[in-house]
Parts: sequence; C-alpha cells; structure tokens
Amino acid sequence: MPVATSTTLSVASTSAEGKNIWVAAGEGDLARVQQCVDIEHISPTAPDEFTYTPLHAAASYGHLDILRFLLSHPSAPEKAVDTTDEDLDTPLFVCETVETARCLIEEFGADARHKNSEGLTAAQQAMENEHEDLARYLASVTGESLDAAEEEEEEEEEVTDEPAATQTEEDARIDAQTDALMSRVGEIMTRAEREGRDPEPELRELVSESVLRQLVEGMNRSNPSNTDNTDTL
Repeated sequence: MPVATSTTLSVASTSAEGKNIWVAAGEGDLARVQQCVDIEHISPTAPDEFTYTPLHAAASYGHLDILRFLLSHPSAPEKAVDTTDEDLDTPLFVCETVETARCLIEEFGADARHKNSEGLTAAQQAMENEHEDLARYLASVTGESLDAAEEEEEEEEEVTDEPAATQTEEDARIDAQTDALMSRVGEIMTRAEREGRDPEPELRELVSESVLRQLVEGMNRSNPSNTDNTDTL
C-alpha cells in the first residue's frame, strides 16, 4: 500500500504553509487538509505520484473526520468515495478497521462489490491482509462467501505437509525391508553353520534378489502401470 509522501508530481502539492494534503490526510491534520482544499483548491481525489489520493490516505489511517470533510466537500467529484488508484483500489481497499469501512459504505455509499486489478473485492483483500473482522463485515454487506478462500488456504497447507508425510512412509518401508533382509541373512548363517556348509552362495543369491526387487520397485514408482512386475519376484 503506498504511503503519503512529501514529494509529489503536482506543483500544488507543496506549500509554504506546510505539509502537503496527502501527508496531512494520513497524519490526521484536519486543519491543514481544509486549508489545502478550501484555499489551495486541491481536489479531495487529487492523486500523488503513486496515484494515491487524500481519501486513500485518510481511510488507511482511519481518520473519519477527514474522510467526512473530503467526501462532503462541494468540490468532491460524484462518487468520490469510489475513486481508484493505479491498482484500482478504492479507499475501501486500504481500510484496516470496521469503523472506517462502515463510514465509507453506510454514510457515503461506497461500492463494496468493486474489484481491483487483481480481481479481488475489498473483503477478499482484507482477508488476505489478515483483517478478519473487517473481511467478515464487508462480506456481510456483499453477501459473498469467504469460506472458499479459507478452504483453499487449508488445502495449500495440507499439500505443503504432504511431502514430509510421504517421506516418513518411505523411510518406514525401507526400514522394514532392511529388517526383513537382515533376518533372512541371520537364518541363512544359522542354517549353514548347523549343516556345516559355506553360506556364501545362498547369501549372494539373497543379495541379488534384494537388489533386483529394489530396481523393480523404483521403476514401478516412476511408472505405476508396471506394478504387476513385483509380484513375479
């Protein structure tokens, strides 16, 4: 969100009297805002170099007295409450409190259904910015549902957690295979010792079988259609 600055494109933005209208609106300096509008004839919707208007600045910081002055002023254009910046955000999009949003909507008829350049409503943007109370209020005005956005966030969290779970399952599978292999090695060694013979040929055969099985399982994970191959080993 752009912030009001002392550097602007307009010659009328600076004055010997002090701060410009955007800074004054953001700081809650009503007297200076009144001077800028009434004496210097700066429009309530005048954009600075970031296309940020005094209305956006006042709404962002919740200065309701300045919002009411600017929106009620005779020089304010029709539907000034819905003036947009370069991102098509109206003052409603930069609100951070329910009180400010109520002022814009209930007193001045701000369009809560307006969508910005990203296709978001003010309610959706408020939810993205973690202003949940504000988002709920705006959604109650428009009738839109925010549940879908919350479900999408939950699904993204589940997808993020899935690789870790999959890795844990793979580790457990490998551990089980290793335990089974070592158990068979132990059986071969014990039987060979009991029968007084060399266990090496049988151990070689076991190792070859184990390596082949691992190769086939690796191929099956890459191409699930080959899963029947493991049944033949």
